[in-house]
Amino acid sequence: MNGETYIHRVNCEFAGYADGVLREKGVTCNPVYWSERDDWTLAMVAAGLGFAFMPANAVKHPGVIGLPVVQPEFWRQVGLVSVRGRRYSPGVGSLVREAMRKTWFGKRPERVMDSAGALVGDGEAAA
Repeated sequence: MNGETYIHRVNCEFAGYADGVLREKGVTCNPVYWSERDDWTLAMVAAGLGFAFMPANAVKHPGVIGLPVVQPEFWRQVGLVSVRGRRYSPGVGSLVREAMRKTWFGKRPERVMDSAGALVGDGEAAA
């Protein structure tokens, strides 16, 4: 990617983060176009004007191939929050149980306790 032209997604959640990671690796990209719309970004990539960083599920355009970035690895932190004391619906309860059971990037999810020491986010009504 070093020296390649880059099509910048204006609303890219990794913009500031990726710049630092790439700079540490000695990679310099040349941003040549900025777009607020992913479909326009993909059309510019398909036209051969440069490359773009996009979520894998957004790469849906004829002539554009999505390749995973494996080194350096990019990831994001996601928080799962709910209203304290409110019971979960069956679907949300299943999502929370699965999310808390999974190991994410080698770590178990953190459980947060409220000021009274009760588990927050367990799907039970707070006492």
